[in-house]
Amino acid sequence: IVSFGPGVSTLDQRIQGFEEGMAELAPQAEIVTTRVGDFQTTTALNDTNDVLTAFPDVDGIFADALFSGLGAAQALSEQGRAGDPVLVSFDSSDVLEQAVRD
Repeated sequence: IVSFGPGVSTLDQRIQGFEEGMAELAPQAEIVTTRVGDFQTTTALNDTNDVLTAFPDVDGIFADALFSGLGAAQALSEQGRAGDPVLVSFDSSDVLEQAVRD
């Protein structure tokens, strides 16, 4: 999980919903880490790079906001790993949609 920042109730609820959904739909899946950023896309980029280094076989990344999704997508692209792992992000923009497709 790559979170955009702490203390925002909507982000907390998104993470809670993701965790509950994963527990129900994929109980064998393990959430290996949650990185909480500082409301900067660059931090989400760096956090995602750290996750990919620490857990190279990770199957998916959940980003709880547009800008954490943009940072995660950029990290995947820079590492040549677009599509592996799967990236799921909340919110949307044309730039994020294209980055997820790429």
